Amino acid sequence: MIWNDKNTVEMLRLYNLGLTGVQVGDRMGCSANSVRGRRRALREKTEVGKVKRFSSGVVGKNTQRVVSNKYKVFRVLNTVTGVVFKISGMGDDLPDETLKSATVGEVRRKKHKVLKHMMEYERLM
Repeated sequence: MIWNDKNTVEMLRLYNLGLTGVQVGDRMGCSANSVRGRRRALREKTEVGKVKRFSSGVVGKNTQRVVSNKYKVFRVLNTVTGVVFKISGMGDDLPDETLKSATVGEVRRKKHKVLKHMMEYERLM
């Protein structure tokens, strides 16, 4: 199996539905070991992160914000032209520093430095 962005997203989607490695492999046409190996490789890439703690000042109300180099996939919409495309990467591969801390499902609007267009980034994975 060649692990590209599309296959990786599909594998993670199936795992999030509760399927086992064998079931995911059967649906994707590859071995369970291939699926497990890809998950392990992704997990090793994500263990680089640091945990920052912020205190709200109230006892027992501490929150955590994890800043890490997790593999991320974004749907990007150019709000001027209406063009939609996907980008993916980890850490410094992303076009904006603030996208590192985006959570799944979160939408952020950023102005593109070169095009001067407003871009809408929605984190898919």
